[in-house]
Amino acid sequence: MPSADGKLKVGEKPMTDEKWEENKSCALSKRAHKFYWESPSSNNAICAHCGFKTVLTRRDGDRD
Repeated sequence: MPSADGKLKVGEKPMTDEKWEENKSCALSKRAHKFYWESPSSNNAICAHCGFKTVLTRRDGDRD
C-alpha cells in the first residue's frame, strides 16, 4: 500500500493496467462501497473507492 504522500514503499511494484481496471471498480473487486457525504447539508453520497453516487438517509445509511 502506498504511503500517505502517494509514493510506493521500497520493494512495492505499481499495479498493472489490468489490475487497476479491476481495483477501481467495487463490483469487480467484490467489495462494499464506502460512502461519504457529498456535502454536510445533502443526502447525496459518493463511494470513496469508485465514485458511485447515490442518495442515502442520514439516520441509518439505507439507500432510498
